[in-house]
Amino acid sequence: MGRSSAATGQWGRYEPPYFDFGLVETEVTRGLTDPAGALPKLLLVSAPTGYGKTVLLSTLYRTLEARGARCVWVSLDDRDTDLDHLLSHLEAALGTGAPRGGHLLESEPPADVDRRIERILAALENGDGATLFVDNLGYCTAPEVERFVDAAVFGTDRSVRLVVSTAQLPPFDHARAKLEGRLREVSAAELSLDAGQIGELLTAGGMPLDAATIELVRRRTEGWPAAVRLLQIILASDHDPMRALAQFSGSDVDLASWLNRQVLKGFEPALVDFLARIAPLRTFSVDLCGHATGVAGAGALVDLLVRRNVLIFPLDRNRTWFRFHALFRDFLMEESRRRLPEREREEICARAAQWCREEGSWHDAVEYAMESRRFALAREILDEYAPTIVRDRGDLHLYITWAERLLAARTQLSVDAECWYVWALVFARRYEEAQQAVGKLVRRMQSRPAAAESEVEAELRARVDVVRVAIDIFTDRLPQARRQGARWLSTDAGAEPFDTATVASAMAISALADHAFADAKRAIRTAQAAIARTGSEYGHAWVALLDALIDLQQGAVNVALPNVAQALTRGQRALGRDAGIVSTVALVHASCALTAGAPDEARASLELGLERATAHGIVDTTAAGLQAAVTLWSGDEGSAFAPAALARLAQDYPPRLRLMLDCAAVRRLVRLGRAGEALEVARGVGIDPETAEDPAGEARRAMHAAAREAVDAARLELLIAGGDQRRARTLLDQQLRAATQSGRRPRVVELHVAAAAISYQTGDTAAAVRSMTRAIAAAGRRRILRPLHDQLELVGTLIQATTPRDWVFALPEELDLFAELCRQVGEPASPADGWPGGKGTVAVDAPTQRELELLTLLNAGLSNQQIADRLSVSVATVKWHLYNLYAKLDVRSRSAALARARQLRL
Repeated sequence: MGRSSAATGQWGRYEPPYFDFGLVETEVTRGLTDPAGALPKLLLVSAPTGYGKTVLLSTLYRTLEARGARCVWVSLDDRDTDLDHLLSHLEAALGTGAPRGGHLLESEPPADVDRRIERILAALENGDGATLFVDNLGYCTAPEVERFVDAAVFGTDRSVRLVVSTAQLPPFDHARAKLEGRLREVSAAELSLDAGQIGELLTAGGMPLDAATIELVRRRTEGWPAAVRLLQIILASDHDPMRALAQFSGSDVDLASWLNRQVLKGFEPALVDFLARIAPLRTFSVDLCGHATGVAGAGALVDLLVRRNVLIFPLDRNRTWFRFHALFRDFLMEESRRRLPEREREEICARAAQWCREEGSWHDAVEYAMESRRFALAREILDEYAPTIVRDRGDLHLYITWAERLLAARTQLSVDAECWYVWALVFARRYEEAQQAVGKLVRRMQSRPAAAESEVEAELRARVDVVRVAIDIFTDRLPQARRQGARWLSTDAGAEPFDTATVASAMAISALADHAFADAKRAIRTAQAAIARTGSEYGHAWVALLDALIDLQQGAVNVALPNVAQALTRGQRALGRDAGIVSTVALVHASCALTAGAPDEARASLELGLERATAHGIVDTTAAGLQAAVTLWSGDEGSAFAPAALARLAQDYPPRLRLMLDCAAVRRLVRLGRAGEALEVARGVGIDPETAEDPAGEARRAMHAAAREAVDAARLELLIAGGDQRRARTLLDQQLRAATQSGRRPRVVELHVAAAAISYQTGDTAAAVRSMTRAIAAAGRRRILRPLHDQLELVGTLIQATTPRDWVFALPEELDLFAELCRQVGEPASPADGWPGGKGTVAVDAPTQRELELLTLLNAGLSNQQIADRLSVSVATVKWHLYNLYAKLDVRSRSAALARARQLRL
């Protein structure tokens, strides 16, 4: 029995049933189990109930398993109607479910459907492959099941095979599978028993018949295996088998109903009553039957059913758990409703719920409690097992469904269970519903007098507040998150480091979006200290990527890039490439790498990060990746980096992300020479450079600083492209003041480059060089290269149109960057040309030893008189040496001389 079955009580889900009655080997069974044969890619066993589909699949499973093949089994029932149920069972059987955490920083939201399918199929392909058996796939009626079947049939290698049983044809590309030879169908006709097989089965039951009688049975049953099995039971238990057979051959009533009733007629009244009482139990053991029905001799009665082979299947090797054939159970349920009052049936389910609860079978416990309408009991079970269901197993859909069934039944959840309901909604990314649910929960808790609040309730209230902060972050209600987080941290004693780290991280996120970098840094330091106490790799990755994002926004790319690269490597090693948090780190790493001038490194990280962008991340982390992707977009609409493709990812986030993406697309379209398209996209988000109004109007003024900057940057790009230098210069000056004041150094570099472009458009090359010099100086030590690389053509044009004396840099790093740009634009690096002749050098006449001595004293801040006193010369002599030095350095002042000296590393 699989661990998942044992843990939840869902016996028979992940292992085929056993059969205590003799199995008749049919031609199709012989063919499929023949060692010389090979299974097709898809074996589809399609027939109505009772044709032995499960028997065939079980036989094939155990045959392959005995040969050393890897087999995986999943059995569905009438509760598994949607794709989520199917995928959840497959994940449980394969152990591919995402790890969960009880806190924001450890939460791994469910992957999108395609990603889940990809993981499942990868797990099947692992090693030497596997054969996947899905019994009763027909219960999953959702049309989306086609995505899984098609992916399994057409998207896996030869090592993976799929064996499916169903009562109706599932949706998939049937024609293609048949045309490509991937499909083998087994129909009801192939599963039907012929006269010889019917005779074999009846003889095995102690009822040998002549050929004519067997042919009569074949015609009456049309070889339906379930009917023949029921007839075998009837004949074996009837004191006058031939009379029963005569009745059978002459009956015109519904065959299945007649056979089932005939089976019961052959049983003692106590056994019939027992069957009616255990009918509501989907799976059962002797102990469960005894507790639920109150029948003292339950064990003997179950043994009797097994001995008589009453369409009962053992579900484990020890023969302790059983289920009835679906056809027989459906009949027994009708008999139970006919024989037992509703209250009595509900009482049986209620006792079954209690027994399952005590045994730790929480899934069946809740289901039986619901069926018995004991909603208070169901609430107690949910309250007890909520952390297991939501946090440990991540069965979000299941918990939400149960909680909402209780709420619909006007059963109030406990505060703790309701809190887990909110968490489940958050983990499932149903944020608006979570917002409403947490609002109700807060009002409920506030209705209790504070004086009456116990210590446990106080802790729960604090936990609810953490949930509120998390929801505000995910729904982009950042001002609320910041206010609520500040209040929470002001009273935090640090007892729960995860909560501290969660709230502090939320504070950092909200401050970051408003470009309040000092506040963001203080908050992230608090988060780092808290998460260090937990040892959580998820938490470490979250805090590390936020810290890097803050550094990146401030322009400390030289710090952010190595730190986030280390976090990415560590996360992949500890959590695996598929972890959602790894994809989020990858998006931030891509942004850092691109800003540092490493586009290939950025592309590699984007490929990893975009895989799970719809399932993990917040607006600002995802925006970093999407903006990087747009910047790298070549203009090909079929690219994964095309704005249309990225917009599909952004639609799962609050509107701010789509706004920032569209603004990035405007800028990229302008750079690609598609200004008309850029203008169309801009107008779609309320940006019209041809109007004098504030871009995006009142909406812009209500935006976070990050969104305002994106809007302003797009508008500025359009103004420059349209040749409106006057309005462009006005807007640029406003943005430059704001970026400088907030400390957004990458934006400062961009704006200096933009200023150079405006000046060059107006024919003022000298002003353009001054602006570009400022851009290079601001970018140098921190390696903010992307803005310069984006305008490399302009950089080259300015270099070619100027001489060395026009470019003055104060620091070696600035000169190094300038030399690097010269090489990239193909400018000759010969000292004779007067341009950078090597790393950190410019061709000039060498200063004398006395002039170098003067430079040292100038750098110390000495006046001419102080220098004269130090060197024991006159002031006039000092001035004469300075005159010669200025001429050699091609400067006119002390400050310029010192700057040039630093540039030349003198």
